[in-house]
Amino acid sequence: MVEQAIAKLPPRCKSLLENVPIVVEDYPSEPLVRDGVDPRVLGLFVGQPFPAQSTLGPPPSLTQILLFQRNIEREAATPEAAEEEILITLLHEIGHFFGMDEEDLEELGLD
Repeated sequence: MVEQAIAKLPPRCKSLLENVPIVVEDYPSEPLVRDGVDPRVLGLFVGQPFPAQSTLGPPPSLTQILLFQRNIEREAATPEAAEEEILITLLHEIGHFFGMDEEDLEELGLD
């Protein structure tokens, strides 16, 4: 389902995300939760947003998008709802990659 969601992205978006791993995990890891991440979160962008990345070298930490399968499954009552939630969550986290904050994403209906 994640691959299908990625396939729906515009070509330019996919190109800019080429070096950004999209990782599916069951739940947020214990270190993430200890750092303040809500254990019920559906997805998470980790790393340096694209607009802030330096052309002088790689960012100091791995930039990645995490999707949390069990949390998404808990929110979705049907496979169709899961597909929709995956796409919305992916777009939300991609928005963070492009430097958007929660308010920007809410205006786009990606909250």
